[in-house]
Amino acid sequence: MSTEVTSAAPLKACLAVLYAATLEARSMGWHGTKHGLSTEEAERLAKLMDAVHNLPELLARGCDVDAVRLRASLLAYDDAYGYVSHAKLLEVYDRAAAGG
Repeated sequence: MSTEVTSAAPLKACLAVLYAATLEARSMGWHGTKHGLSTEEAERLAKLMDAVHNLPELLARGCDVDAVRLRASLLAYDDAYGYVSHAKLLEVYDRAAAGG
């Protein structure tokens, strides 16, 4: 597997991850408007954004990204919060990159 991602499939995968993360953040925000966010929830939201904050720049460059590094970042979030997350970011990325 090449570490440089430049094809249309990884571009689609980056968009899919950004979409999933946006939905996750929106869900957390709506929950917070009703119940407030705990310190743990606020940290989770910050780490979610840490996992995906470079995607807009990567998309602007055609998603020319080190796939190994991106996958590690997504996996780190999934490992820490997958038990409460609606979407597993690495699974979203891999499924979209494979054309699914």
